[in-house]
Amino acid sequence: MTIPTPSPDPAPRLPPTPLSQFVGRARELDAIDELLGTNRLLTLTGAGGSGKTRLAREAAMRLAGRQDGIVWIDLAVVEADQMVQQVVQALGMSEQTPDTSYGRIAAAVGDRSLLIVFDNCEHLIDAAAQMTEWLLAQCPNLVVLATSREALGVMAETAWLVPPLAMPEAVELFVSRARGVVPNFTPAERHRAVIEDICRRLDGIPLAIELAAARVRVLSIEQIAERLGNALKLLSAGSRTAVPRHRTLRAAFDWSHSLLSEPEQILLRRLAVFPADFSLDAAEVVGSLAPLGSFDILDLLAGLVDKSLVVLESADNEARYRMLETVRQYAQEHLEAAGESELLRRRHAQYFLSIAEEVAPAIFGGPSSREMVDRLLAEVPNFHAVAEWSLRSEEGPGYAFRLVWALHWFWWSRGPSEEIWRLAVLLQRPSAVSLVTRVRAQVAFGHLALWQSKMDQAFGYLNEALASTHDIDEDRELLAYILIMRGAAYTIAGEFDAAVHDLERGVPMARQYSRTVMAGIGCHFLALCADHRNDLEQALEWHRRESVYSTDTGHQGGIGHGLSGMALTLAVAGRLDEALPLYRKSLALHWAISDGWGITKGIEGVAACLVGAHAELAARLFGAAEAGRERMVYPMWPKETDLRDRTVAAILPTVGDRLAALWAEGRALSTETAVALAQQAVAADMLPRAAAVEPVFTEVQPPVAPPTPLVVHALGRLEVRLHGEPIDPAAWGSARARELLLLLLTNPRGLTKEQVGAALWPEASSAQLRNAFHVTLHRLRKALGGTDRIVSIEERYRLAPSLDVEFDAASFDRQMSSALTAARRSATDAPALLENALALYRGPFLEGESVGDWALEDRDRIERLFVDGALRYAEWLLQRERYQEVEASCLRLLERDGLHEAAWRLRMTAHARRGARSQAVRLYQELTALVERELETEPDDETTELYRRIQAGQAV
Repeated sequence: MTIPTPSPDPAPRLPPTPLSQFVGRARELDAIDELLGTNRLLTLTGAGGSGKTRLAREAAMRLAGRQDGIVWIDLAVVEADQMVQQVVQALGMSEQTPDTSYGRIAAAVGDRSLLIVFDNCEHLIDAAAQMTEWLLAQCPNLVVLATSREALGVMAETAWLVPPLAMPEAVELFVSRARGVVPNFTPAERHRAVIEDICRRLDGIPLAIELAAARVRVLSIEQIAERLGNALKLLSAGSRTAVPRHRTLRAAFDWSHSLLSEPEQILLRRLAVFPADFSLDAAEVVGSLAPLGSFDILDLLAGLVDKSLVVLESADNEARYRMLETVRQYAQEHLEAAGESELLRRRHAQYFLSIAEEVAPAIFGGPSSREMVDRLLAEVPNFHAVAEWSLRSEEGPGYAFRLVWALHWFWWSRGPSEEIWRLAVLLQRPSAVSLVTRVRAQVAFGHLALWQSKMDQAFGYLNEALASTHDIDEDRELLAYILIMRGAAYTIAGEFDAAVHDLERGVPMARQYSRTVMAGIGCHFLALCADHRNDLEQALEWHRRESVYSTDTGHQGGIGHGLSGMALTLAVAGRLDEALPLYRKSLALHWAISDGWGITKGIEGVAACLVGAHAELAARLFGAAEAGRERMVYPMWPKETDLRDRTVAAILPTVGDRLAALWAEGRALSTETAVALAQQAVAADMLPRAAAVEPVFTEVQPPVAPPTPLVVHALGRLEVRLHGEPIDPAAWGSARARELLLLLLTNPRGLTKEQVGAALWPEASSAQLRNAFHVTLHRLRKALGGTDRIVSIEERYRLAPSLDVEFDAASFDRQMSSALTAARRSATDAPALLENALALYRGPFLEGESVGDWALEDRDRIERLFVDGALRYAEWLLQRERYQEVEASCLRLLERDGLHEAAWRLRMTAHARRGARSQAVRLYQELTALVERELETEPDDETTELYRRIQAGQAV
C-alpha cells in the first residue's frame, strides 16, 4: 500500500477556548515554560479536579509564538484502539486513505517544531506512552505536553505534580466563580477568613473551589463552610456541558476509582481511617487485613501515589503519606459501604496506642529529646482520632485511659487539647477496665489539670486515685507518684504544710521504687516550700538534689528544671547576676528537648535578669514568655509573678510609653527567635561580674542506646548479619533495598536522593525516582530494624553514626592502602600489615550480585589493591625463601587473573631458587600456551628473559 504524502500545511487542532477567566498560576506557568524549554516530554500529574487541563492550555498558548504549531488532542472519551485515528484527526491530515499508521503520523509531523498536547491520558496510559515514545524518537523537534493522573513512564519524561492553588489565588478563584452565578457577589471583609477556610479545607483543588463557589446562589458563605464535612454532597452541581466525569467532584473521583485495581481500591478505602498524614509502617499494620498482606501494602501505596490519589510528603528521616480531605471523604464512603469501618478504626487505635505506650517510659517527666517530641507531634491527629473513637466505642474506655496515661507528660510539654480533655467523661461511666488502668487515668487527668490551674479538678482526680491505692498497694511506684503530684498541687495552692507531708513521704518512696525522674520532681516542690519559708539555702539544696536525681536517671529536662529553680530562688533574692547563667543553661537544655514549659520559664527568667542592662530586650522577652504561657496554658506561681511584676516596674523608667509596643513585638516572636535573643552573649556582657552559684553535680548527656552491630561481608558472596544473625532474605522486600545499603556503605559521607537515583534508577522519570527511592528506603530501614538506622543530614542520606558497622570492603580498602604505603617505605611492619589485609579478601567485590554500574569503580579499585598487595606480599615471601607460600599466594592471585605475568614470574623464580628449574621451565611453557590461546601473542620480554636465564642455569 502506498502511503500518501501528507498535506504540506495540515491544520492542527488548537486548544479549546475557555468560557471562564483563568485565575492565578503565574509561578506554575513560569515553571512549566522553563521545563518545556529543556525537556521534550513533560507530564502534568495530579488528582482529578486539580486543574491539569486548564494549566496545560494556558502553558500551550504561551508557546504559540515559539512553535510551528500547537496540536491539542483530548483523549477524555477516546478508547485505546481509537488513539491513532484521534491523532490523525487532530493533525488535520487527509482522510483519503484508511492507513493511520505511526509512520504516516511521523511523516506529517516531520522535523517541524510542534507542541502536541495529550490531555487526559490516565485511562489509556499504555497506548499514550507507546505513541509518545515512538513520536519523540522519530520527530527530532517535537515537544509533548501530557496531562494524566499518573506519569506515562516514558524514558526521559519529566513528571510535574500540579500543586494546589496558593491561598490568595484560591480565594480569587472562589470570588470569580461566585460572581459567575451571582454577578453582584462582593464578600464582606469578615467573609474573607471564611472563604480562606473553605479553600484550605478543599486543599486548593480548583474544581472543588469552583463547585463550592457555585453554591453561593443558594447558601451563605458560612453555610457552605458548615457543610464541608460532606463535601461530596455539597459539591454536586457542575456544568451540564462538561465531560460527565468533570461535572462533579464525586464523578471525578468515581472515574479515578474505576481505573484502580481491586487491591488498590481496597487499600484506598482503608487509608481513610487516617485523619491526616501517616507513615508507611502505620499503613502496613492498619491496612494489612485480608485479602491484603503487609508485604502488599508498599507496592499498592506506591501505585496510589503514582496515580495522584495519595500524596507523598518527605521528611528528613521518614516518608509520610496523606490523602486530600475530599479524597479521604470519598474513600470513607467506600470504607463504610464495605462494612470495614469499625474494624479498621479498632486496628488504628491499637496501632497508635502501641506507639504511645512504647514511648511512654522515655517521656516520663517530660520528653528527653527533640526527636521524641517530633515523632509524637507527627502523630497528634492520629492520637486525636483514637480519642474520638474511644468516646463512641463500647471498648473505648480501656483505650482512652491507656492513651491518656501514656501521653500525659507529652501533653504537659505541649499543652493538652480539647480532644484529650473530652476523654475525662469516660471516668464517670462504668467500664470493664482494670483498677490500675483507671487509677492511672485519674492521675494523668489530675496532672494535666494541675498545670492548667484547674485546682478543684486536680485535687478531685488525685484524691480519688489515692483512695483507690488501698486496693492496689503493691504498686508502690504509682503510690509515690500520686503523693508527689498531690504534694505539687498543695504547693501551688499555697497549702505548704500539707505539701511537705505528701512530698516527704513520696520522694523516698520514689527513690526506692522508681527509676524515673519522679524523685527529682518531688524535690522541686520541696524547694518551693522551703522558698516560701524564706529558707534560701534549703531551697537551693532541694533544687540541687533535683538536678542530681535527674542526672542519676539521665533526664535532661529534670536537670534543667533544677537549674531554673535555683535561678528563680536567686533572682527573687535579688542576685540576678548569679541567676542569669543558670537560666541560660536551663534554657539550652529545655530547647534541646523542646520542653515548652522549661523554655517559657527560661525566657521569662532571662528577661527578669536583663531589666537593668537591656530594658528593651527584657520587655520583648517578657512578651514572648507571656505568649508561650498562653499557648501552653501554664500558670505563673506567686514567686514568678512577684519577680515579673517587680522587674517590669523597673523597666518603665527606661522604656516609658514604648512598653506596650515592645511587649507586643515579643508576643509576635517565634519561639526559636525568642530563645536566640535570650541567649545572645552581648546581653550577658552588660551585667556585673560575680561568682555564680553552680550546682554540685556531674552533668551527663541523655543515655545513648547501645550500638547495634551490623556486619556486611561484600568481598566474595554477599552476607549481611544484624545482631549476629543473617537478615532473612524476605525482610529486604526487594534486591534494591540491599543494593541501597551497599551503595550507602561505600559512600559513608552520604548521598543525596538524586545521587542515589542516578546510581540505582538511571533511566527513571522524576516521579518514578521519587516514589522508588522512598519505597526502597523504607524497605531498607525495616530490614535493619528501624527508621533511625538510616538518617538524613543536610539532605544527604547515610547510615546513622550510632550504628556500629563492620564492612569488610571498607576495612580491606583502608588496611591494604596503609599496608602498601608501608611497603613502599620499606617499613618493618609492612609484611604483617599486608598479611592482615589479604586475610580480609574473600573474593571480588559483590561477586555474583546483580548491581548497577555504580559498583564497577569500587570493584576495580578493590581488585587492584588485592593484586598489588598480593604481589608485594609474594615478593617479601620470596626474599625470605618461603617458596611454598610464594606458590600459594601467586595461585590465589591467578585465580582472579590467570594472565597476570608478574605472578607467573614469581612462581618461576621460586621454583628455580629451590632447585626445581625443570618445573620453572614447564610453568613458562604453560604460560606461553595460555597467552597464545587467549591473546594470540607471546609472553612479554621480561618473562622471556627470566625463562632464558633459568634455562641457562644463571642465578635469578
